[in-house]
Amino acid sequence: MNSFDMRVMRVVMRTPYGKVATFGQIAELIGSYVKTRQVGWA
Repeated sequence: MNSFDMRVMRVVMRTPYGKVATFGQIAELIGSYVKTRQVGWA
């Protein structure tokens, strides 16, 4: 797993149970908004 994937997983793990975060929101939180589609593959 590369560093991008690790950043995505950290954000996903902080998302409270029952809440929803879009790929775009996650990408924005890790500072890589242009990689929205890549978030889905992480």
